[in-house]
Amino acid sequence: MSSTYGQMNKKGILLIELYDTGIGMNPEFIQHAWKSFSRGDMSITRKQEGTGLGLSICKSLVEINGGEIKAESQLGEGSKFWFTWNIELFSSMTPTISKLPTSP
Repeated sequence: MSSTYGQMNKKGILLIELYDTGIGMNPEFIQHAWKSFSRGDMSITRKQEGTGLGLSICKSLVEINGGEIKAESQLGEGSKFWFTWNIELFSSMTPTISKLPTSP
């Protein structure tokens, strides 16, 4: 821990999970979803236009931050995406004491 201007900071990891109920992806093609303009299974992506740049940009940003991004999916059942994001938690060095009101 280091102190900066009267604050203590701790490192933490934030986990974000996203679920969708769309058409899903064949699990064999998930590894290709992280590439720019991936087309995977052409019979499905022809209708859905592929993954474009979105997942590729997300992967780059998460990795720059030192996090990890993953996906799970089944055709016809939607997908689950999740990533971790490294954060710093700041708290004051002088504790704040607050007294809650008591019940009568």
